[in-house]
Amino acid sequence: MSRSRLTLIASTLILTFAIYSLPRVLKKSGEPVSSKEEQPTENVANADRHEGHDHSDHEGHDHSHDHAHNMEGAEELHAVIVSLKEKWENSEMLEKKHIFADSLAGVYKRLNQFDSAAFFAELSLPDEPSALKLKSVGEYCYEAFQFAPSRAAAADWGEKTRNYLAAYLKENPGDLTSKTHLAMTYVSTDQPMTAIMELREVLAQDPDQADALFAMGMLSVQSGQYDKASERFKHLTEVDPQHLQAHFYLGLSYFELGKKSKAKSAFEWVVANSNDPVVQATAGDYLEQLQ
Repeated sequence: MSRSRLTLIASTLILTFAIYSLPRVLKKSGEPVSSKEEQPTENVANADRHEGHDHSDHEGHDHSHDHAHNMEGAEELHAVIVSLKEKWENSEMLEKKHIFADSLAGVYKRLNQFDSAAFFAELSLPDEPSALKLKSVGEYCYEAFQFAPSRAAAADWGEKTRNYLAAYLKENPGDLTSKTHLAMTYVSTDQPMTAIMELREVLAQDPDQADALFAMGMLSVQSGQYDKASERFKHLTEVDPQHLQAHFYLGLSYFELGKKSKAKSAFEWVVANSNDPVVQATAGDYLEQLQ
């Protein structure tokens, strides 16, 4: 399978499932890969996108990937944004500005405009935020990191994610989901193995932690280590039998390993259980190749 095709599939599934925006530059079938376990690669799929952060009414961003204009009620939500922005800009009370900024973050998130959501989430921070508020803003930044249009933007949002979630985790070290999200931001830095080490720490504490299992599986896929990927995704389907992404990538891993019967079973499950026509068509395409 070509790198471009895998990239397209990964991008499509990320949009469909809102899954992690892991590195999307995948090795071609048959290419040699590193001997290191789950060696991550750099996220450069959208490196040629512009890096601006203009938060005008039109946002100055290419949001075609999030299908905002196809969302039911999008026009109404944009009207809400205009109203909230006016209130935010005209309010003289800092507390109210924080409230309006928080509301704007929520509306932008509903539109899948994650960078704008994170921008206003940061503006909603009080001088002495609670741990839960730090987590909330950190998760907004993580979503912006996931769908960043360029390497520079990913680096920016990744750093912010780490700052907020690290502060939150000081008081809540047992939150393995936040720890997983923090770990994944290292993939696009010059310390990619830090992501692997921190994800291993998560799985050492909880071998069934779904987010970490999926992340490790994706890192294996994207480094071409399909044997390791199949182990991660098989484990995840046992932990969460309805995890659609895990079933899809389990099928993809088996497909790349030449395990046709197992791949067929996985893709048949996806076709039977997915309500998304794009996902069904993609899985169906693999099934045709397996005939």
